Amino acid sequence: MNIIPNDKSAKIDKAQLEQVQQKEHEYALIAQYTRTRGLTMYAYSTMSSEIVEVSVSHKDTVHLKPTSIGLIADVAATELCEVDSRDIHFEALNLKTALLRVKKYKSGKIKELCNLRKPNREGLNF
Repeated sequence: MNIIPNDKSAKIDKAQLEQVQQKEHEYALIAQYTRTRGLTMYAYSTMSSEIVEVSVSHKDTVHLKPTSIGLIADVAATELCEVDSRDIHFEALNLKTALLRVKKYKSGKIKELCNLRKPNREGLNF
């Protein structure tokens, strides 16, 4: 009967625990999209064929940049969400319209399920 724990197994367990904790906290910026006001963001898992509402957190941080005329407010990011890169993300008014959109995607009536827009860095051209 071994009452004293083995030091080697304790070190391995600690290393494995640290590795698992690192994986839990690793996040990467996948993309930036412009969202439509009033629509809810959903994720469609192609493996399990289920639709899940994505929770979006609102960030109220404003950065002040010093310039020659004074301080100018610069909003860094207003909405952030954590997503699974294996899922297809799209916007819909509610769950009913999200289900209809997925049904149209599966039947082939629409070619792409994702309806999120990339931000236009150049602005409007007239």
